[in-house]
Amino acid sequence: RIKNLNSTEFLSYWYNQSLFSLTKKSLKDKEYKKKVCLDFELCKKIMYSCHVSSQAYFVDILNTHSIPIYFVTGEKDIKYSNHATLLAAKLHLFTYSIIKNADHNVHSSNEAAFKKWLIQNISYTK
Repeated sequence: RIKNLNSTEFLSYWYNQSLFSLTKKSLKDKEYKKKVCLDFELCKKIMYSCHVSSQAYFVDILNTHSIPIYFVTGEKDIKYSNHATLLAAKLHLFTYSIIKNADHNVHSSNEAAFKKWLIQNISYTK
């Protein structure tokens, strides 16, 4: 459905999805204009290759690793909040957090809460 959209039409479509409701409000005009100027054909190729329907089932593979997985999503992103719950039941080293008042782009829709989560949950070791 997006194949024939130009960059302005796509961005309008993209940010009008409910999972981006808070991001859209916080996206500054200057940042939006930068996105319109991106190589849109390349962006579409990346989006198609990264789309969930193009990805392999990864749960079995992830369970063979001993590295913890931290999954962060926003409460307004219902799809990925639900995925987090399902994955927690299937993956043995999986931890998730749902950030209040955040959408799909947790880092920008509730920057303060995301930073707080990072500080509390991620440590750096040399």
